[in-house]
Amino acid sequence: MLSNITVWVEMLLNGIFTGAMYALMALGLSLIWSIVGVFNFSHGALYMVGGYVTWVLVVMLGVNLLLAILLTFVIMFPLGFVLDILLIKPLGKYAGTDEWGVGTVVVTLGVAIFFEAVALSIFGGQFRTLPPLLSQILDFGILRVSLQMVTSFSVAISLIIILWQFLKRTKIGLAMQAMSQDNEGAQMVGINPQLVYPLTFAISASLTGAVGSLLAPIYNIYPVVGWNAFGKAFVVVVIGGLGSISGTIFAGFVLGLLESFSNTFVSTHWTTVISFGTMIVILLLKPKGLFGIKEA
Repeated sequence: MLSNITVWVEMLLNGIFTGAMYALMALGLSLIWSIVGVFNFSHGALYMVGGYVTWVLVVMLGVNLLLAILLTFVIMFPLGFVLDILLIKPLGKYAGTDEWGVGTVVVTLGVAIFFEAVALSIFGGQFRTLPPLLSQILDFGILRVSLQMVTSFSVAISLIIILWQFLKRTKIGLAMQAMSQDNEGAQMVGINPQLVYPLTFAISASLTGAVGSLLAPIYNIYPVVGWNAFGKAFVVVVIGGLGSISGTIFAGFVLGLLESFSNTFVSTHWTTVISFGTMIVILLLKPKGLFGIKEA
């Protein structure tokens, strides 16, 4: 009986940890969709870039892992800003033209492939790993928990709370919310998309890169790892409702718990099938997701 309790608690903790990472990773995708109206196919590539940036800082430059995670968050911010200014803005989104939609799909896919090619050329195709920041194991008698996982979870939750407070309590955060609810109306009352759009991309890139940093000591880094991350973020955003921040956070934890329990009771080989299957069922019942909002 004791061992069964341990298994259940471990599944619950693993699900909560994974869910926090999924929620943080999907928030950037949701922000860009709701505010800019772009479905960013380079989102997973930014996750991969964040992992490699952290690896370079720690392994090649000898930076402390915790500091490297912070530096990665900072480095990814201007990268997202530049991507929007150089690649999305010229497509006509800022001018309100209708031709930008297909262009953003092509461009963001191109960015993903470009980053993968660069990573493959520089680092090769082999897996890269990082030493954990904290190798200690917390022993609670019937339960053993990695201190690294606890630390990564704490950082992820902190970033989610900071983002939530930023959106609710700052002028620029409120402006971003206004644009997500009524883009044209927000511009009519003076909110400047020239600032909000690139800032949204920058925040999204920082959040996604941070997840790459937090998971780098736990999972492998390789050039195409971003597609798996993108797939998870896509499922979370669709289940929660495109553009819904609270829905994205909720759906992230739901997917994390679902995968944790399915890994134990079914098989790890069926995890992806179950995740996407759940998304399809939810879309059949609620086409806009659990917390769906109006289209941007």
